[in-house]
Amino acid sequence: MVKTKDLAEFLKEHVFIRFGVPETLTVDQAPVCNGPEIRDMAEQYGFKLINSTPYYAQANRDAIDCTPYELVYGHKAILSLEMSVRTIRVDRQSHMTLEAYQEAMSIMNLYVEAKRAQALSSLIRQKKLTVESYNKRVREKSFKSGDLV
Repeated sequence: MVKTKDLAEFLKEHVFIRFGVPETLTVDQAPVCNGPEIRDMAEQYGFKLINSTPYYAQANRDAIDCTPYELVYGHKAILSLEMSVRTIRVDRQSHMTLEAYQEAMSIMNLYVEAKRAQALSSLIRQKKLTVESYNKRVREKSFKSGDLV
């Protein structure tokens, strides 16, 4: 397990030396990223420590009403427990004729294609917002021959 002290050493030796000290450092909500060593280092080196917003998979899924598994495979995942307990969904599917199953899958494919398009447009929209947010902080710099960089 990574300790806060180890993370601070890594940042100093492998990030700050190579790329310089950042203006901000965005970290997740993990305790190792928010420990006293990291906060002290931010104060000592003069950068702002920013916590990213938590990732809520459930909220993200609700936005398109589809799980990532469904987007890839075209149907909900069947858990091994469902096979041993024989849930209604599994039982209904096992009693379908081949033609009925194929028709159900083609209808599901149309549904999934629409959900994939919705997910893609949502992703593109989110990427544009991220780019706009980061570009607000960019300052243009110009260098002349002989300048030290």
